[in-house]
Amino acid sequence: SYAVENQGIGGSSAAQVEFRISYDNLFDAGDVGFCTDLFPVLAPLDAYQGLVSCVVPFTTPYSYSLVGRADGTDSVLELNESNNDGSTLFTITP
Repeated sequence: SYAVENQGIGGSSAAQVEFRISYDNLFDAGDVGFCTDLFPVLAPLDAYQGLVSCVVPFTTPYSYSLVGRADGTDSVLELNESNNDGSTLFTITP
């Protein structure tokens, strides 16, 4: 599950959340994208709780980061583009 919150003073359009596997806990070009989801139009200070089911594209045992970015395609005009990312660690074991 994931959450998206509109922290702005204006409404937002619907947009995409992009999920990637990362080795460095940062959403960057070295990540492997594997899943997307859409969130709806959000009023100011409104939030959306999403649930998505994705298949992790790795089976090699390692500690990875799952990183997500709201508005990964930059389709929503925002005053603050620096608060769109989130991450969590997970481990694949043999």
